Amino acid sequence: MISRGIQANKRLTGYLLFLPVLLFLLAIFIFPLTVIIKQSLFQIEISTQTEQFVGLQNYITIFKDSLFHTSLKNAFVFTITTIIAHMAIGWVVALMLSRSWPVEGLRSLFKSIILIPWIFSAPAAALIFKILYHPQGFLNYFTMSLFNTRVGFLSDPKIALFSVLAINAWKDFVMYMILILGGLQRIPDSLFEAAKLDGCTGIQSFRYVTLPMMKYLTMILILIDFVTTINHFDLIWVMTKGGPLRSTYLPGFLIYEKGIQRFDLGYATSLSMIMVLIVIVVMGLYILMSKESEEHV
Repeated sequence: MISRGIQANKRLTGYLLFLPVLLFLLAIFIFPLTVIIKQSLFQIEISTQTEQFVGLQNYITIFKDSLFHTSLKNAFVFTITTIIAHMAIGWVVALMLSRSWPVEGLRSLFKSIILIPWIFSAPAAALIFKILYHPQGFLNYFTMSLFNTRVGFLSDPKIALFSVLAINAWKDFVMYMILILGGLQRIPDSLFEAAKLDGCTGIQSFRYVTLPMMKYLTMILILIDFVTTINHFDLIWVMTKGGPLRSTYLPGFLIYEKGIQRFDLGYATSLSMIMVLIVIVVMGLYILMSKESEEHV
């Protein structure tokens, strides 16, 4: 009986310690979310401060809007390609830094240089690359010298999205590289020594030791990258504002234009809810598929 009482007190203490965090989450997430859900069901007139209940009409309007389809397609292309770039560059650089170098000073210098992109904010990086991408800028000087042609990095609808994507990959891969490097350094050396004794080559050690040990960290990084990229705004807005010809137009721009510039809060909040649901559904499917693949291993 005494032990049960002690356990109950410990459990109650745990709940009491968790209560401030729960209240904080309710204040910054649950309450705003309920307000957004409510507003998405109304047509709100800012000038007269009135609301008219329209049910799901805002959602129907969005799904009929071709601009929403364009922005969503761009968002998924941008997000998936960005995740691939971040993971690929992050893994390659992390593997390079996890190995010993003949000259340790060069390794330290390389580490310092690699961290430089992380210094820049998104607007600062956008302004720098707008200069580099300019028709008279450095990159076009380079293409003119080699190929006698200019490239419309931000004016050609076929490549504008990928031009911006390259900047995003350059600026943000550092965070993923640091986390991957930390994960690699936590793998016990004894596992690699055992694999070497079993006759495994470097590639086989990477496949059968490194990848399984890094699986869950990589899953988390992909989810983080998806959530932060699908709602991207600042970098592309500074560089192209969604142009040319809506080739870099994302859902965040549509929310901004409808909600802030045109004061159509019903449309903007409904689109925000759709993006929240997309994130939740994709995350759920990704976790479910990961669990299923683990069960079949």
